[in-house]
Amino acid sequence: MMTGVIFLIFFICLMIAIPISISLGIVSILPGILDSSFTVSAKYIVRSMFSSFSSANVYILWNIDG
Repeated sequence: MMTGVIFLIFFICLMIAIPISISLGIVSILPGILDSSFTVSAKYIVRSMFSSFSSANVYILWNIDG
């Protein structure tokens, strides 16, 4: 049930022209907000997103110089 709700919200976000990255951010935080038994906190998800941004930027810059 929760999976269906998440996909529905994701597609609604895309239909109303919310960018894909923001839509993915919204639906990745929603399970922790909607279901208290979800084991991963929103704080961990946001921290993981930002750490992947910084490591992706380092990877891109490393390949440009190399």
